[in-house]
Amino acid sequence: MTRKIGRPATENCRKCGARDWRPSQRIVKERVYKTRYCWPCVKTKHARYRGTEQGRLSLRIYALKATLGISREEYLELFRKASYRCEICGGQNEKQPRSRSLSVDHDHKTGKVRGILCHACNSGLGYFEDNSPRLRKAAEYLQARGPLTDMLAGYNG
Repeated sequence: MTRKIGRPATENCRKCGARDWRPSQRIVKERVYKTRYCWPCVKTKHARYRGTEQGRLSLRIYALKATLGISREEYLELFRKASYRCEICGGQNEKQPRSRSLSVDHDHKTGKVRGILCHACNSGLGYFEDNSPRLRKAAEYLQARGPLTDMLAGYNG
């Protein structure tokens, strides 16, 4: 009778000591790596990492690479070029690129990245559907009417 040498199909989790579980697997570049942690411990570890500043930045950059095709260096360069401020209103981001208070603006038709904007300015462009004439008309409307407080001054409610 021959005995097989190697790791057993089931073993104790290194973190919690759980028995009789199959090692979790992660796939990197088509290679399967078996970890020595059970899935609940792996999920807890990932959640803890995502809660850190480095984890949030890493996930943000991963999402930007997947959606807009920009790298970490390009992402950080956009912030440096904009001096960590919104390119429309000049609102400053105290936390630099780690916060989501500044967004990467892009053209929805071409996918080309345009710059860095605060959430309010980026949403405003989105509501105006990136329509320049419509934005100009809105600016003219605001200039012609003046601030809302001037309009309400004569109102006796």
